[in-house]
Amino acid sequence: MKKHKELNFVMRFGRLYRRKSINISVMVNISEEGRHDLSFATLRDVDRMSVTEIEEQLSKNAGQIRRREDPHLGFALRLIHKLPHFFTKIFLRVFGFLVHDLNLDLSFARLPQDPFGSVIVTNVGSLGIKKALVPLVPLTRAGLLVSIGQVCKEPIVVKDKIEIREIMHLGVTFDHRFFDGAQAAKMIRDFEAFLKPEEK
Repeated sequence: MKKHKELNFVMRFGRLYRRKSINISVMVNISEEGRHDLSFATLRDVDRMSVTEIEEQLSKNAGQIRRREDPHLGFALRLIHKLPHFFTKIFLRVFGFLVHDLNLDLSFARLPQDPFGSVIVTNVGSLGIKKALVPLVPLTRAGLLVSIGQVCKEPIVVKDKIEIREIMHLGVTFDHRFFDGAQAAKMIRDFEAFLKPEEK
């Protein structure tokens, strides 16, 4: 997204606006007393971070969320859990309108600004799922979702020979209102180049 800025947009009132920073959110599973809940940890200005810094920040944020200690999200989750289902839907719509459409900073109310960022990443492999395509969630306003599947051994062709290798499938879903196949192809080529092993 740093290289291809046309991938980093948010939609307000039907128009696209370029985000000033590159933020991603990673889904976090919260398990307690037989209940399962899903939250998210947001990493801001992720393009300026090293892989090690991303891992450290993600571990820290996920730990805070599971302990209900996140200064912003913890408050929002506690509020949502106390509201009746009908009022929860109203709260989320009002929240989305204020934060996304009006672009208001509600940090004074301990509500995060642009909470989901540009990309949402979810590790479905931790649930034993090999591959999945995650549906778009209108509330998030994220134009790109990436699912990380479970690592499995599969037969693949390597130099015209079949070999057994450990494979991890990535599922990518993108909002066609934000960009189309041409922009997505650029992103995929860059991603493949980044993961390609160095020639010996």
